[in-house]
Amino acid sequence: MVKRPRIPEPSPGPDNSTKDELDAAEGENLGSRDFPFLKEKSEFHREEKTRDILSLGMATLLTLSFLAICSMVFVMTWHYVVSSTYHWLSESQLSDMKSLLFSGAVAGAVAAFVQRHTS
Repeated sequence: MVKRPRIPEPSPGPDNSTKDELDAAEGENLGSRDFPFLKEKSEFHREEKTRDILSLGMATLLTLSFLAICSMVFVMTWHYVVSSTYHWLSESQLSDMKSLLFSGAVAGAVAAFVQRHTS
């Protein structure tokens, strides 16, 4: 069996206070002195958690949007490249998808242009 050295008990402070008196004084100081600091720290962590959740939500939304656009492009390409026996969309559905895809692309390009030149 290995003998481990024991941690020495804290000695009383310079004013001959006991450990319990020092703990009580430290607790009083903690409550009165550090409360604003603890409040700011808690608010900071709440704000950071909120930002992290919003960031994750936006990243998820952008990823899903990207996947939707890629699938629309794939379906449109499929309908233009393969023979008509493999088509599952009607011409009206295909034209609706085409207008949705390209109107969104044009709106995004215009929004990026305006944002770039107004800031």
